[in-house]
Amino acid sequence: MGKLIAFWSPFIGQAKVTSSMCAITAAFAMQYPKLEIALSHTQPESMELEQRLDCRIGFTGKRELYEKTGLSALTLQYMQAGLTSERIRRCAIPLFIKSMYLFSGIGKKAPLDPIQYTILTEKIVQEFDVTFLDLATGEEEASFQFIKTADIVVVVLPQSISCWESFFKQYMEKLEGKEICIVIGGYFGSSKYNETYFKRKRECKTKVKWIGTVPSNIGFMDAMIEGRTLEFFLKNELIGKKERNYEFMEQTKRTAEQLKKCLKGEKE
Repeated sequence: MGKLIAFWSPFIGQAKVTSSMCAITAAFAMQYPKLEIALSHTQPESMELEQRLDCRIGFTGKRELYEKTGLSALTLQYMQAGLTSERIRRCAIPLFIKSMYLFSGIGKKAPLDPIQYTILTEKIVQEFDVTFLDLATGEEEASFQFIKTADIVVVVLPQSISCWESFFKQYMEKLEGKEICIVIGGYFGSSKYNETYFKRKRECKTKVKWIGTVPSNIGFMDAMIEGRTLEFFLKNELIGKKERNYEFMEQTKRTAEQLKKCLKGEKE
């Protein structure tokens, strides 16, 4: 049985959830190549995850590339013939890093039935070592349904005091009983309100497993636009300390390492 890691934020359009998940999963896959990783999302109207990870789609927005794969194809298989290991893998899109597989959430005009979506995700989780799920931001019912079943919830927050205060006041109760990790997306380490500042907050010391970062980086942003996120990580895997992408890579890899320790139940 694999593990389900859900990425979510209560703040729509502010936290960089999808880009943070792309960066962390790429770093995770590079450091733990023996683990098979599945990725998907719960927003059928969005192509953001697909555009970030697959250069075939890039600027073009060709939805037809995904109409016979991913969750749409899984739905048909489930309804017509049932899901076997072979059929699940046939619906997956192999990515640039060989241990990563994408289950596209697009190709359907309407969201999947929540119960059906839960069943499909459970099947994927059973098939792969780790499944990363990009949840819709805000207070979508479907997002909270997956948060309930996730082994780890990664809450992506912006580098904003007001957002952090709002999160602890309004949303922690909804995550009660879950293993909570926080990632600061689009992070600027030179800010006064940096990772160390937030770690000192009382709520973080008592309610959060760990805090990680995905720094802001122009090269990474350009790679995402071009659908070459994974190539960017492979190109910079052994980068030297004097290179401009070094700090981005080191911090993102450290966040991926923290996540792996969390899966094992180890302390940071």
